[in-house]
Parts: sequence; C-alpha cells; structure tokens
Amino acid sequence: MIGGSVIGAAGWVSISQLRKCICILDNCEGDAEARSFADLNPVEITDEIALYVHSGIFTLLGLLGMLGFVGSLAKNRGCVVAFSIGIACHLGACLSSFWRRCILNDALGW
Repeated sequence: MIGGSVIGAAGWVSISQLRKCICILDNCEGDAEARSFADLNPVEITDEIALYVHSGIFTLLGLLGMLGFVGSLAKNRGCVVAFSIGIACHLGACLSSFWRRCILNDALGW
C-alpha cells in the first residue's frame, strides 16, 4: 500500500517536472540557458506515455491497498474481495508485460 502510493506520487511529481520543462522550452525564445537544458534532456513521446501509465497504475495500486486495509479493519468482505481481485489483475498485468518483454522481444525479436 505504501510502496504503490510512493511510486505513484513520484511518477506524478516527474510528470509535473516534465510539464515545467515543456513550458520552459516553449517560452525560451531568447533564453540560451533554458534552450540548452531542454536540448540536453529530450523526452520521447513513448517515454512520456510510459510515465503516465506507470504513475496511473501505481496510484491505482495504492488506492487498492487502502481499500483492502480499510475493508479488513471494518471486516467488510466486499472490500477485501475487490482488493484481492485488483491485486490479482495487477500481478497478471506485470507477468504478461514481463512475458512479452522476455519472450517476444528477446527470443523472437519482436
């Protein structure tokens, strides 16, 4: 619960820093220092999308952890079941992405 929340928060902070860099790049017509900083730290669109997805998934993981914790304290079976299903889906997504990376990219060259 805490780990997912911390990673999600760090991702959203990175996204806000990325937005600041884009604003600096857009407004640095005559500012050579800002332009050189933006040129030295380019971010590809695929990396930006991955950052959004990563932040969203770990924020959802933190919320699921809180749901399970509150559900277990309140002895609410529905919250605990929703927590376990959410964790199982998260584990499945992690394993499928790992499988895709290891098997399809490395072995088959996809």
